[in-house]
Amino acid sequence: NLELGSFLDSEFTFVNERLARHYGIDGVVGGEFRKVKLDPATHRGGLVTQAGVLTLASQPTRSSPVFRGKFVIDKLFNRPPPNPPADVPPLTDEPELSKPGNLREQLARHVRDPACAGCHSKIDPWGIALENFDGIGTWRDLPEDDLATVLPDGTRFSGPEGLKKILMGRRDQFLRGLAEKLFLYALGRTLTLDDLDQVDLLVEQTRREGGTFRALATFIVLSESFRKR
Repeated sequence: NLELGSFLDSEFTFVNERLARHYGIDGVVGGEFRKVKLDPATHRGGLVTQAGVLTLASQPTRSSPVFRGKFVIDKLFNRPPPNPPADVPPLTDEPELSKPGNLREQLARHVRDPACAGCHSKIDPWGIALENFDGIGTWRDLPEDDLATVLPDGTRFSGPEGLKKILMGRRDQFLRGLAEKLFLYALGRTLTLDDLDQVDLLVEQTRREGGTFRALATFIVLSESFRKR
């Protein structure tokens, strides 16, 4: 029942011995997952730095700023981008693209296509900031220039710490996206216009009660749509 911003950034995570070794965390023994306090030097905390998420949002042979950026706007904000045009070729899987600098250069060429720029300018910055993590979420030190990026509204940030600060500043957008997803799950159907009006109320009620998961779940169950479904 923590504040929902814990999904975006936190001072703790859950690991077993194998995952702790992957994260560079000492003192964890055994296969059981347990809560551990994070040293800032681990660069973890929040969903976007979890190895499982980073691996899922990667290509088989390398990291993927596009997939990781899509995770942020789709899974965290519930604002999925449209499908790409059918005639747009995917980025190649050349070995050179495993180097973040080279990958960023190809992304830049990709975005110069007017058919791609509108969506990629909203997607790629979120993923570029996570390039400190390779295809399976292992930390790697990179030059600052490979991580600095800018959102369409002019907001500039760099690296996973900068990204998480931006996310924490957009907690209301995250809360609304989560409310929409959880409401849809609870109702078992697509949200109607009446439902979406109730989402505004859910967000306001949850915010007033401290923005916790328990508050959001409670107000969904008490909502008119849920009680009449």
